Amino acid sequence: MIFTKKKCIDDRIMKEMHRGVTYWQGKGAYTNEDSLILVTVISKYEISQLKKIVKEIDPKAFINTFKTEQIDG
Repeated sequence: MIFTKKKCIDDRIMKEMHRGVTYWQGKGAYTNEDSLILVTVISKYEISQLKKIVKEIDPKAFINTFKTEQIDG
């Protein structure tokens, strides 16, 4: 999950990593500012590439990674 205020991160992930991205529009509870929550599934070998893309566009973005045991569908 990537929490950001920048809009073009999803395009870069799709074009450069060939991964789908789902996003939700969020709002910070403390700041009341609009934000985007991006969700994508990548392999552990792609984490550094994803972080590089995100940090180039938004150095203040928050990235939360989860270990996934199985994906169906």
